[in-house]
Amino acid sequence: MNIKKITLPLLLTLASVNAYADDIQSVFTVGVASGTENDAGNRLIQASLGDPAYYIGWVGKFNAEPGGIGVYASLGIPEHKITGVSADDNHFNLLNAGGIYSFSQEFQVYGGLGYAHQVYTDSANSIGERNKNYLNVNTGFLYRFGRDDRFGINISYDTAPKAFGFSLVYPF
Repeated sequence: MNIKKITLPLLLTLASVNAYADDIQSVFTVGVASGTENDAGNRLIQASLGDPAYYIGWVGKFNAEPGGIGVYASLGIPEHKITGVSADDNHFNLLNAGGIYSFSQEFQVYGGLGYAHQVYTDSANSIGERNKNYLNVNTGFLYRFGRDDRFGINISYDTAPKAFGFSLVYPF
């Protein structure tokens, strides 16, 4: 599955969501995530892989009033695809989508399902590059602050790479 082919239609669908409420918020977050070694990959090749690291792009549209709901989509891109440099042999591409619930103007939680694609290399055993696909569960929260709660942080967790993420929230 090519993530690039489904990313744009997913983001366009997200952008067209029409919620009937007075306080609709649209936010974008950018950040990084780093995980632990992936057990499934280790069992496949019987070797120790490096910790996966990736950049996160997250976009959400929701009613910020208490009890409000909304939707989000997120994309995880391996660090070497952005920087061009990596000593790591364990990379994840992720695509998630799900729902958002507002507890207050400042605090929202979210959760959803997604797709994770792992590419790893076992150079120690000369096995070469391997690929594995996963169902990913993505969850986290937004805490917004500042003037009109426009900026904030996004803390997330992805189950496939066992990775915690930290992002900064920007309004759009």
